[in-house]
Amino acid sequence: MLAGTSVFRYTQSTMSFRRPRPIEAFRNPASRPRAIIWVATVTIAFLLFVTVAVAATTAFWFCADICHSVQVDTINSYLNSTHDTVACVSCHIKPGADPVTFLWGKAKKLAELPPTIMGTYDMPLNPVSQLAMSGVYMGSQQCMQCHQGGDRFVTPSYGIIMDHDIHADNDIACAVCHNRVGHQEQGIELVGVNPQTGEAAFPHPDYMDMKACYRCHRLEADGLKDGLAEFPTPLMVSGACELCHPPEFDLVPPSHYVERFVEDVHGPMAIEEEEGVRQGAELVAAAFERHNYDEKSTPEGDAVRDIPNSLVINDCYTCHAVSFCDDCHLGVRMPHPENYLELHVEDSVRNMAGCELCHGGPELVCVECHHTDPWIPGYQLDPTRSWLAQHWDPCAILGAAMCFDCHDPVFCAYCHVNGFPPERR
Repeated sequence: MLAGTSVFRYTQSTMSFRRPRPIEAFRNPASRPRAIIWVATVTIAFLLFVTVAVAATTAFWFCADICHSVQVDTINSYLNSTHDTVACVSCHIKPGADPVTFLWGKAKKLAELPPTIMGTYDMPLNPVSQLAMSGVYMGSQQCMQCHQGGDRFVTPSYGIIMDHDIHADNDIACAVCHNRVGHQEQGIELVGVNPQTGEAAFPHPDYMDMKACYRCHRLEADGLKDGLAEFPTPLMVSGACELCHPPEFDLVPPSHYVERFVEDVHGPMAIEEEEGVRQGAELVAAAFERHNYDEKSTPEGDAVRDIPNSLVINDCYTCHAVSFCDDCHLGVRMPHPENYLELHVEDSVRNMAGCELCHGGPELVCVECHHTDPWIPGYQLDPTRSWLAQHWDPCAILGAAMCFDCHDPVFCAYCHVNGFPPERR
């Protein structure tokens, strides 16, 4: 019995020696040196791994060739910018971050790995420049690491009066205007394709464009009172020309110096601008439906929370009041709304002169539609002949009743009774 007990104790002692518990390894004088060496080795190896990993993932080649290799336009626009020698982390990680915050920011990026591998990411990144407006990711502190001193060490372009301090005093972050300074897309071809939709890449809005200024600035005719407009945010300020341009600056844009601008150019340009605003509104709505970066409140984010995106601002209205078009076109709604075919009778009856500004006299304004298909099946107006010589055919086919929709019944009598052409009516 005693012998059996000794064997049991010997076996139990042997097993305990072979698999010592971690805490017991440090208590046992025989195993303590080995435990200390192993713990030190693992700790040093881990710290060395973390150091190398942080250094590697901070380098441009890692961002460009591994993480963001699928977003080729993002990389190309960075290389095309004036900040192509500035490290990515200088702007995309807040300055002065402690090691824990820095490492936590690195760890959160791991969540972007599965979409990148599985092709479920969106293109382009940050499609309507939401990050520039949030104040969370791209605050002024990133920019102010370098741009400090007189006028922020930035020289405004010729013809621009710029007071950076007054904007900073009102919590306007640098990226609210300089949103593409680190990723300049002008001059490069965008080749990216959204893997989820197959749609080709499109350029981001550039807030250094003048109409982006009118996210906050407004003309007095658009609702300004005492220099402030009646809009949701108090940032709506005067859009007077002299506020941003010196007296010698030519306020007329080059496009307006084109020959026959008023007669041939401004109409199609206005229609194109209106369509661009419509498409911009759809793009902004879709972008915010997929990604809303407005995670938390910050002074910089709150200051611009209610201002519109530049994609929904009509470029014409940065110089002209909204009423400018109506005043010039004598009350005719311009650009014509989508359902204008149903509304045009009201405008033409009220003021045909407004129609004639663009379409010529009634023989051109009305005849083009009302004296040819689809009003009269099988009949096509011959523009080389006068309508007077051609009106017999539609009258014979349909009678004169439809003519009286536009003409007084006495209209026919001018010719058919008196034997001579009537005056234009």
